[in-house]
Amino acid sequence: MPDTLEIKVSEVNQQVLDKLAEYSGYSDSQRLVQYLLSSIVDGARRPGSWERQVLYSLGIEPNNDCYMNSAEHLLEHYQRGISI
Repeated sequence: MPDTLEIKVSEVNQQVLDKLAEYSGYSDSQRLVQYLLSSIVDGARRPGSWERQVLYSLGIEPNNDCYMNSAEHLLEHYQRGISI
């Protein structure tokens, strides 16, 4: 079973996400958010993908060498910067 990520949003943002999910054909906002997060990870892994443009738009390290690696390598890269 995959790990759980809890995301807290305001009531207003939840309502907006619910509407976006409804308009986009997703069954609920949770599925929409899962899709969005998967797209971000795909953009990190796939340099020529439309998802990469999402990273550029969000300003998420668009020229990072680790984007050419697998999700596991990407995770290792970011864990090095985490101090526990």
